[in-house]
Amino acid sequence: MTQLAAAADVGRRTLFRYFETRESLIAEAIDRSYTRLMRDIFAAHATDTSSPSQLIREVLTATHLVASDMGRAHWQIAADPESHPGLTQASERRRSARSRYVKAFCQQLWDAASMPGSPPQWLHDAFGLVESLFAYEALRRDFGRSDREIIDSAVNLMQAAFDRAVSQADIP
Repeated sequence: MTQLAAAADVGRRTLFRYFETRESLIAEAIDRSYTRLMRDIFAAHATDTSSPSQLIREVLTATHLVASDMGRAHWQIAADPESHPGLTQASERRRSARSRYVKAFCQQLWDAASMPGSPPQWLHDAFGLVESLFAYEALRRDFGRSDREIIDSAVNLMQAAFDRAVSQADIP
Protein backbone atom coordinates (compact mmCIF):
# COMPACT_ATOMS: atom_id res chain seq x y z
CA MET A 1 0.00 0.00 0.00
CA THR A 2 2.94 2.30 0.70
CA GLN A 3 4.23 1.77 -2.83
CA LEU A 4 0.80 2.32 -4.35
CA ALA A 5 0.29 5.51 -2.37
CA ALA A 6 3.68 6.77 -3.52
CA ALA A 7 2.92 5.86 -7.15
CA ALA A 8 -0.41 7.71 -6.91
CA ASP A 9 1.31 10.63 -5.21
CA VAL A 10 -1.02 10.44 -2.20
CA GLY A 11 -0.53 9.50 1.42
CA ARG A 12 -1.35 6.05 2.79
CA ARG A 13 -4.19 7.53 4.81
CA THR A 14 -5.77 8.93 1.66
CA LEU A 15 -5.48 5.54 -0.02
CA PHE A 16 -7.11 3.83 2.96
CA ARG A 17 -9.92 6.37 2.86
CA TYR A 18 -10.98 4.86 -0.47
CA PHE A 19 -9.89 1.25 0.10
CA GLU A 20 -10.17 -0.20 3.58
CA THR A 21 -7.79 -3.07 2.79
CA ARG A 22 -5.24 -4.12 0.24
CA GLU A 23 -7.65 -6.87 -0.80
CA SER A 24 -10.46 -4.38 -1.52
CA LEU A 25 -8.06 -2.40 -3.70
CA ILE A 26 -7.11 -5.55 -5.64
CA ALA A 27 -10.80 -6.51 -6.03
CA GLU A 28 -11.59 -3.07 -7.43
CA ALA A 29 -8.61 -3.21 -9.82
CA ILE A 30 -9.74 -6.57 -11.17
CA ASP A 31 -13.32 -5.41 -11.56
CA ARG A 32 -12.17 -2.31 -13.43
CA SER A 33 -9.92 -4.34 -15.72
CA TYR A 34 -12.89 -6.43 -16.89
CA THR A 35 -15.09 -3.36 -17.19
CA ARG A 36 -12.39 -1.82 -19.37
CA LEU A 37 -12.22 -4.97 -21.48
CA MET A 38 -15.96 -4.84 -22.04
CA ARG A 39 -16.07 -1.12 -22.77
CA ASP A 40 -12.82 -0.45 -24.56
CA ILE A 41 -12.12 -3.67 -26.36
CA PHE A 42 -14.99 -5.64 -27.80
CA ALA A 43 -17.73 -3.04 -27.46
CA ALA A 44 -15.60 -0.51 -29.32
CA HIS A 45 -14.73 -3.02 -32.04
CA ALA A 46 -18.29 -4.23 -32.49
CA THR A 47 -19.52 -0.79 -33.41
CA ASP A 48 -16.94 -0.58 -36.18
CA THR A 49 -17.25 -4.15 -37.39
CA SER A 50 -19.99 -5.92 -39.26
CA SER A 51 -18.00 -9.09 -39.94
CA PRO A 52 -17.96 -11.73 -37.17
CA SER A 53 -14.55 -12.92 -38.40
CA GLN A 54 -13.08 -9.45 -38.10
CA LEU A 55 -14.67 -9.01 -34.67
CA ILE A 56 -13.14 -12.29 -33.47
CA ARG A 57 -9.68 -11.26 -34.67
CA GLU A 58 -9.84 -7.74 -33.25
CA VAL A 59 -11.18 -8.79 -29.86
CA LEU A 60 -8.82 -11.72 -29.38
CA THR A 61 -5.87 -9.59 -30.46
CA ALA A 62 -6.80 -6.94 -27.93
CA THR A 63 -7.55 -9.36 -25.08
CA HIS A 64 -4.36 -11.34 -25.54
CA LEU A 65 -2.29 -8.16 -25.62
CA VAL A 66 -3.99 -7.13 -22.37
CA ALA A 67 -3.21 -10.59 -20.96
CA SER A 68 0.44 -10.10 -21.79
CA ASP A 69 0.44 -7.01 -19.53
CA MET A 70 -1.61 -8.38 -16.62
CA GLY A 71 0.08 -8.39 -13.28
CA ARG A 72 1.16 -11.37 -11.25
CA ALA A 73 -1.58 -10.75 -8.66
CA HIS A 74 -4.28 -11.33 -11.26
CA TRP A 75 -2.64 -14.57 -12.33
CA GLN A 76 -2.29 -15.79 -8.73
CA ILE A 77 -5.89 -14.97 -7.83
CA ALA A 78 -7.18 -16.75 -10.90
CA ALA A 79 -4.84 -19.73 -10.52
CA ASP A 80 -5.48 -20.53 -6.88
CA PRO A 81 -8.05 -18.34 -5.14
CA GLU A 82 -8.29 -20.67 -2.13
CA SER A 83 -4.65 -20.06 -1.22
CA HIS A 84 -5.37 -16.34 -0.80
CA PRO A 85 -8.20 -16.26 1.76
CA GLY A 86 -7.99 -12.48 2.06
CA LEU A 87 -8.66 -12.17 -1.65
CA THR A 88 -11.94 -14.07 -1.75
CA GLN A 89 -13.83 -10.93 -2.77
CA ALA A 90 -11.35 -10.23 -5.56
CA SER A 91 -11.59 -13.81 -6.78
CA GLU A 92 -15.40 -13.73 -6.80
CA ARG A 93 -15.46 -10.40 -8.62
CA ARG A 94 -12.98 -11.69 -11.19
CA ARG A 95 -15.08 -14.79 -11.81
CA SER A 96 -18.32 -12.81 -12.11
CA ALA A 97 -16.79 -10.13 -14.36
CA ARG A 98 -15.21 -12.72 -16.62
CA SER A 99 -18.49 -14.58 -16.96
CA ARG A 100 -20.29 -11.37 -17.95
CA TYR A 101 -17.53 -10.51 -20.40
CA VAL A 102 -17.61 -13.92 -22.12
CA LYS A 103 -21.41 -13.98 -22.39
CA ALA A 104 -21.60 -10.42 -23.68
CA PHE A 105 -18.98 -11.03 -26.35
CA CYS A 106 -20.61 -14.23 -27.59
CA GLN A 107 -24.00 -12.53 -27.81
CA GLN A 108 -22.43 -9.62 -29.66
CA LEU A 109 -20.75 -12.02 -32.08
CA TRP A 110 -24.02 -13.90 -32.57
CA ASP A 111 -25.87 -10.66 -33.24
CA ALA A 112 -23.18 -9.52 -35.70
CA ALA A 113 -23.91 -12.66 -37.71
CA SER A 114 -27.66 -11.88 -37.57
CA MET A 115 -28.33 -15.14 -35.77
CA PRO A 116 -31.62 -15.43 -33.88
CA GLY A 117 -31.78 -15.97 -30.13
CA SER A 118 -28.73 -16.75 -28.08
CA PRO A 119 -25.55 -18.61 -28.97
CA PRO A 120 -25.09 -22.13 -27.59
CA GLN A 121 -23.49 -22.43 -24.17
CA TRP A 122 -20.55 -24.34 -25.61
CA LEU A 123 -19.65 -21.30 -27.72
CA HIS A 124 -19.29 -19.33 -24.48
CA ASP A 125 -17.04 -22.12 -23.23
CA ALA A 126 -14.96 -22.01 -26.40
CA PHE A 127 -14.45 -18.27 -26.13
CA GLY A 128 -13.69 -18.61 -22.42
CA LEU A 129 -10.96 -21.10 -23.27
CA VAL A 130 -9.33 -19.26 -26.16
CA GLU A 131 -9.28 -15.87 -24.44
CA SER A 132 -8.17 -17.32 -21.10
CA LEU A 133 -5.16 -15.94 -19.29
CA PHE A 134 -4.26 -19.57 -18.52
CA ALA A 135 -4.31 -20.53 -22.20
CA TYR A 136 -2.23 -17.49 -23.03
CA GLU A 137 0.33 -18.26 -20.31
CA ALA A 138 0.47 -21.97 -21.14
CA LEU A 139 1.18 -21.29 -24.80
CA ARG A 140 3.73 -18.63 -23.93
CA ARG A 141 5.53 -20.41 -21.09
CA ASP A 142 5.15 -24.10 -21.96
CA PHE A 143 5.39 -23.92 -25.74
CA GLY A 144 7.39 -20.74 -26.29
CA ARG A 145 4.77 -19.14 -28.51
CA SER A 146 4.97 -15.45 -29.35
CA ASP A 147 2.05 -13.08 -28.86
CA ARG A 148 1.33 -13.22 -32.60
CA GLU A 149 1.31 -17.04 -32.64
CA ILE A 150 -0.99 -17.17 -29.60
CA ILE A 151 -3.38 -14.68 -31.16
CA ASP A 152 -3.44 -16.54 -34.48
CA SER A 153 -4.16 -19.86 -32.73
CA ALA A 154 -6.91 -18.32 -30.59
CA VAL A 155 -8.51 -16.66 -33.63
CA ASN A 156 -8.42 -19.88 -35.69
CA LEU A 157 -9.94 -21.92 -32.87
CA MET A 158 -12.67 -19.38 -32.13
CA GLN A 159 -13.49 -18.98 -35.82
CA ALA A 160 -13.86 -22.77 -36.17
CA ALA A 161 -16.08 -22.90 -33.08
CA PHE A 162 -18.21 -20.01 -34.30
CA ASP A 163 -18.59 -21.52 -37.79
CA ARG A 164 -19.68 -24.81 -36.19
CA ALA A 165 -22.19 -23.06 -33.92
CA VAL A 166 -23.69 -21.21 -36.89
CA SER A 167 -23.93 -24.42 -38.94
CA GLN A 168 -25.69 -26.19 -36.07
CA ALA A 169 -28.12 -23.36 -35.33
CA ASP A 170 -31.76 -24.23 -35.75
CA ILE A 171 -32.85 -21.34 -37.97
CA PRO A 172 -36.58 -21.26 -38.75
